[in-house]
Amino acid sequence: MLIKKDDDRELKIKHNGIRLGIAGATGLVGKMMLKVLEERKIAIVNLELYASTKSASSIINYLGKEYKVLDIEKTDFQNVDYVLFALDENIAGKYIEKALEANCIVIDNSALYRMKDNVPLIAFGVNDSVLNESDHLIANPNCSTLTTISLLDVINKKYGISSISYATYQSVSGSGIKGIKDLLYTRKNLKSQFYQYPISETCIPLIGRINNTGYSSEEEKMINETRKILEDENIKISATCIRVPVLNCHGVLVKAKLKKAFYIEDIKSIFKKTKGIIVLEEPHLPNSVLATGSDFVYVGRMRRDTSDENSILFYAVTDNLRRGAASNAVDILIKLIKQRG
Repeated sequence: MLIKKDDDRELKIKHNGIRLGIAGATGLVGKMMLKVLEERKIAIVNLELYASTKSASSIINYLGKEYKVLDIEKTDFQNVDYVLFALDENIAGKYIEKALEANCIVIDNSALYRMKDNVPLIAFGVNDSVLNESDHLIANPNCSTLTTISLLDVINKKYGISSISYATYQSVSGSGIKGIKDLLYTRKNLKSQFYQYPISETCIPLIGRINNTGYSSEEEKMINETRKILEDENIKISATCIRVPVLNCHGVLVKAKLKKAFYIEDIKSIFKKTKGIIVLEEPHLPNSVLATGSDFVYVGRMRRDTSDENSILFYAVTDNLRRGAASNAVDILIKLIKQRG
């Protein structure tokens, strides 16, 4: 089957399965992508796994078959039609361009292309309806953005939102394997190898680089991505992103000021009717133990902000490696496959 794209290049799609590549297959998100693909039972006729020269030649088992990891420096992406990218934004660009030149459809988990005007930023279940067959590069949102965006979307559609304030509590797995190792090191009273301070003993109120406004790059991601996905540049948004001594899952405290009066019970009811959201009532609370390994957004501690009219407070938790990264990318992939027949 041949699919025509904007530049008249042609994409070959196999009827009995897809030809898929995963860049960064040996990292935390890459491994989670493989796990989710296995669970979703996607038919794959050719699977190629890519990593750095250092990690190349290692073996990964997928559905009972062993795959040798290929050196991404030496690949030309000619044997795949789709590529899931799980590489850091500092190195992803040149490989993504190479994959696009090879006529691949790319779903990128890095921040590199998220704010580009011609690149759709897709939170599955929120704005995936904008995807079309001409899209050949799709960006995956930040993991903390994906923790809250489905909640904010349904609120915004009914009540409108004038402002949002975020405080994130992000696990060390968001920093990759180096973050996990550093938490485990410092729990043993060993010197920190990665974070500025011993992460087992403190929270660190900075993720990313600080810019001239005083906001960090991680905070800017949440602010800008929220506006792009909700398609509203007028929403006032602030964010503070904090690294916490937890292995996995991100939590986000949200304050949203609504344009209309609301009842808490009505918003709870909307959440309960929305696919992918689980509302927890006290004494049950959103937490990392509950969310790990799940594709759900867990939300609780819902209440009015009594200091600000028409404002709501709630706390949400998701598995940042699954819902916040891998599962969203795989769900986008599935939709693209269906669109292309």
